[in-house]
Amino acid sequence: MVRGVCRRLVLPAVTAAALAAPAEGTAQSLRVVPLDHWAYELADELLLRHPRLGAGLWLGNRPWREADFLVLLARADSAGLGEPDRRAEAALALLERAFPAHAGAEPEVAIHNEVSLRLAAHASRDDAAFDPSFLGVRFEEVDGDPPIPALRGVLQHDFAVQYRDRFALAWRYAIDSDVTGDPTRFRQLEAREDTDYGFALLDAYAVYGYGPLRVTAGRNELWLGQAGGSTSVFVSDSIPPIDQLRIDLVTRTLRFTGMIGRLSGDDQNRSLDERGETIPGSLPPPANERRDVDRIFYLHRVDWQPADYLQVAISEAALVTGTDRGLDARYANLLMPFFVTQEDEDESGGVDVNVMINAEGVLLVPGARIWTNVFVQEFFIDAEKRENIGNQMAYKAGGELAGDALGLAALSAGLEYTRVDVFSYLHRGLNTNHTQFGAPLGSSLGPDADMAQAWITWRPRPDLRLTLDAMARRDGERGVETLESVIEAGHPDFPSGVVQRERRLGVEAWGMLPGHGVEGTLRVSAHDLTDIEHEPGREGSFWTAEVGLRVRHVFGSRGAGSAQ
Repeated sequence: MVRGVCRRLVLPAVTAAALAAPAEGTAQSLRVVPLDHWAYELADELLLRHPRLGAGLWLGNRPWREADFLVLLARADSAGLGEPDRRAEAALALLERAFPAHAGAEPEVAIHNEVSLRLAAHASRDDAAFDPSFLGVRFEEVDGDPPIPALRGVLQHDFAVQYRDRFALAWRYAIDSDVTGDPTRFRQLEAREDTDYGFALLDAYAVYGYGPLRVTAGRNELWLGQAGGSTSVFVSDSIPPIDQLRIDLVTRTLRFTGMIGRLSGDDQNRSLDERGETIPGSLPPPANERRDVDRIFYLHRVDWQPADYLQVAISEAALVTGTDRGLDARYANLLMPFFVTQEDEDESGGVDVNVMINAEGVLLVPGARIWTNVFVQEFFIDAEKRENIGNQMAYKAGGELAGDALGLAALSAGLEYTRVDVFSYLHRGLNTNHTQFGAPLGSSLGPDADMAQAWITWRPRPDLRLTLDAMARRDGERGVETLESVIEAGHPDFPSGVVQRERRLGVEAWGMLPGHGVEGTLRVSAHDLTDIEHEPGREGSFWTAEVGLRVRHVFGSRGAGSAQ
């Protein structure tokens, strides 16, 4: 009762502003909420059962800012959700604890200062590692160490300072006892050195906001695609944070995103001819003569909410690589589509351009949602090789259902299928950025693979969850061995026609003590594989067990002065 009274006293101050202009940065924070925060799970649970709360929120464009969660809270308060639905009230109370609304005048300067410690223990048969699933099964690293250490610790600091609702600076960094074991950190220098521990700069960005405009510059996470059991086939949450310049224009029903991002860059690993083109199979020049090879990612994206129950989006991207390429004016624009400005195949560097289109949508009704995602790309190699590669497509479809209609209010279940049949020939180097499904972004994509996932979640309380999940995947029906020039250019040998398959069954328990900032995770899974590492007849069954503990302490979001 006291909690309900407090909500009625505090939230109305921001409710009116949130509902009138949800894109205005409802309260005081432009800070990006990291993708691994527990708040996303609770938000998805609320939106599954109460989809109208998602009006003005973008399910396929994350991470969200703190203001987005405040919009969700304000809409729930305006709808009176907490009174008739005690489960929703408890979830909202947890979100309010993480993102408190300010009563009265907002502070002129707001500071978020959080320190967390993560501890993890891992055990498996034969030291096998299976996650992320795009890497398949691994037994040891190049240096002979297990791919996942038995014990791991990560000390992380998250800091953000904001002036009014106009400007913010933020960064996240971690000291990791096993920085080389994180496959999403291929761009980090430490991940290519023979060291176990190291410093990793996760985020470092500045944000300027004015009305519907947001300009973000620096290193930041990016996840494009509707939520599901896995991530988008376009730009997933398994790639490292991207160094980027991003512009977002947000209204009540439309959002435009334009971005220039640097995926990676390293020294050339092949010699060049007189035209500056790579000589297949050649050795790199001496170290003092090597030039930079950059991978630049250009993006246009439009999200649209034609109704509270429907969200659709279309994205186009150009992935451009080359020696000393730098920014290209024909792609670094916000207005002209890339298929108009792209280079012709016979132009110098034309084969180093990959243009991609992604269309997606999600339909939300009370107690259920259905999503789909289609990815198509075009790249320039000769017609014969293009025919061997395939149709250059990926797609995903899935759905999730709440158990409320069956009288099982604590249950939800989902099913999802993903198919990847994509290959992109873009000079593979040491710095590779992967998507979730065995498809590196900015390097060779493929060979074809697919994955089916199913899950049942029981959440008796918002701070306690038990999930049973199953997964089946396969890859390797065609391999890059059929393209000899690709192997000569430095791509790994990959036996054609040998399909590696995995079947997985897992149980995961997650719990939180919100008053103490403590989270705990326990996961046990069984794996059955055939043609391990694409070797015919090599089979095996494995088990894995993981225990994780995370302790957060927020020193406080404090303010000075007041906005006039």
